[in-house]
Amino acid sequence: MSAARDELEAMRGQVDRFLEGALPPAGREPKALHRAMRYAVFPGGKRIRPLIMLAVGDALRAPRKLLLPAACAVELIHSFSLVHDDLPAMDNDDFRRGLPTCHRVFGDAIAVLAGDALLTLAFKLLAEECPPRFVATVAEAVGSLGMAGGQALDILAQKGKRCAGGKRRIDDLKTGRLFRVCFEAPMFFAPVDAKTGRRLRRLGKEFGRAFQIRDDLVDGEGDAARLRRQLAALCRSMRAEAGLLPGRSAPVCALINTVAEGLSGMPPV
Repeated sequence: MSAARDELEAMRGQVDRFLEGALPPAGREPKALHRAMRYAVFPGGKRIRPLIMLAVGDALRAPRKLLLPAACAVELIHSFSLVHDDLPAMDNDDFRRGLPTCHRVFGDAIAVLAGDALLTLAFKLLAEECPPRFVATVAEAVGSLGMAGGQALDILAQKGKRCAGGKRRIDDLKTGRLFRVCFEAPMFFAPVDAKTGRRLRRLGKEFGRAFQIRDDLVDGEGDAARLRRQLAALCRSMRAEAGLLPGRSAPVCALINTVAEGLSGMPPV
């Protein structure tokens, strides 16, 4: 598995280099906006969404040079969502990845604009480099039927307004939809048979659910023992599915394993 992790680290380097070139220089006017955009993207987190796209793409033998702009666009979308989620009107978080959040450094107004600019830059990359059907798929996953809709339902739930499907539906819209896009993205760049397509859709759905369970465990929500069992079962199921992909699946399996890393009391995954 160390070889697979080395491959993922190399992919992460590719993603960072592409993002570095895609973002406007910090010294270009309006400097405050461009500094805020770069602050939101660097240093990044695990880059798990673009890594999923590249690793699954390799397993399907999709051309890396075609997938890389799409993968980086999705990372920009993720960064935009974090900037806006952290705002006082949303989750009101002061820190992200151990650093002050974007609005704490640059102010609310610039943070809002930085998020807007990251989202529009993402769609510029998608429009220039990707098939129109994929652009539409990403747009739906990010809009009122996906991330934005999930955030709206979450805000309403905090005010006591119930929604059909409850927390599970909110989590799926806020988190799961974009993960499903990441697993399905390579299908837009390489020929895939129907069975593999169904497998990728299952993987995306299960990964999104597993990722949310991890968040619940970290936040101390729910029955921890039950959630750990569910997460372990999902990881085993996903690895089995990934092992049936037509190409090299070890990097995909390594990404799946990261969902359970660092959690105490986990059964074997």
